Amino acid sequence: MSGISTGEDIRFRRRPEGGDAEAEDGHGLLGILGRTARITLWGLVTFALTFLEQIAEILAPLLLVAGIAWWLVVHVTAGLHVDPMVQGILEQVPTRYWVGGYNLSPSSLITNGVLAVAVVAACRTLTGIIAKES
Repeated sequence: MSGISTGEDIRFRRRPEGGDAEAEDGHGLLGILGRTARITLWGLVTFALTFLEQIAEILAPLLLVAGIAWWLVVHVTAGLHVDPMVQGILEQVPTRYWVGGYNLSPSSLITNGVLAVAVVAACRTLTGIIAKES
């Protein structure tokens, strides 16, 4: 059912004398511009949060799996009892890399993966709050 039912009481608001009723009730040019600015601002914030969330969703499992695999390789190869010639090769498995001044190790990859999961959770929470308040 659309429209106004016959049983509803319809009251029209009178314009106050000497004032701009359109600007006061938010339907004038200033009201429209304010609403447009608010929608644009929250749209940009939501876009940034969603973009960050998507990147973190891609990186989190990659970092976690790479860190856990690297950690397992380092610890399993350290405990193997093999021929001394092969043992020399296994001892060369790196435990950390320095890339551009950044220390890469199994524990740092795992930590960064967990932090990326936390970023995803924070972005989803903030996006939900914005959606509820908008």
